[in-house]
Amino acid sequence: MLDLSQPFSEGSNVILLPRSADFYEARNRESDIEAFKPFVDNGLLRSSKGTLPIQTQDIKLNSISTATTTAQGAFYAAQQISRARNYIRQGMYEQALNCYQAARDIDEKNTNSLIGIIYCHIMSGKFQVGGLCVLRLFEQSPDFWRQEPDFIAIFSVSRFDIVKKTLEVEPEIDRLFKLYHVNDGNQVSEDLKQVYLSKTFIAWLKGDSESMKINITAAAKMAPLDGSVQQLYRGLTATK
Repeated sequence: MLDLSQPFSEGSNVILLPRSADFYEARNRESDIEAFKPFVDNGLLRSSKGTLPIQTQDIKLNSISTATTTAQGAFYAAQQISRARNYIRQGMYEQALNCYQAARDIDEKNTNSLIGIIYCHIMSGKFQVGGLCVLRLFEQSPDFWRQEPDFIAIFSVSRFDIVKKTLEVEPEIDRLFKLYHVNDGNQVSEDLKQVYLSKTFIAWLKGDSESMKINITAAAKMAPLDGSVQQLYRGLTATK
């Protein structure tokens, strides 16, 4: 049976605190908002021009509520994604994961941080957790697979380099498919479903639509009663 000892950590409370409140005050200018825009844009495609919306809300960090503004939170989230990008370039995926999670704790609707989380889970060998997060991505952005992720904004690395790195983990994924089969039991089927979702995500990064269809079809066969998987399957394969 596949190892599920690694916890699902999308909702982790790991927070890397900003240096001080003065950090925000020194940068609360329109030019700085524009500079951070590529890091905090919620969309999947390259960031569009325009000012960052500013609204007032409470942001909770480790159960400590601090009255602040969305702009301040955006600066903090941007700082974490910037750190994550640096770790990605160094192949330090666990550290990058912490930063992406911290950014998502501030802005749970930020799609780019979730894409970074999925990638880090997969590159760390946590394929089942990565698959669970793919479903979170689908629930948040049902048509994510129709668009190309902004590799530079999310990873500060080109598609070519990101895809090249996935080649390091794909043999391990393929080995799991050889070792475990649907007839091994319901839990194994659930595990394989999640691994196939991770493979679907890798195919999406590659821009390989045919591989996406193959892997989501396999995931759907593993989980005929999983509504989210079946919806994603119908969307990717254009079936009704």
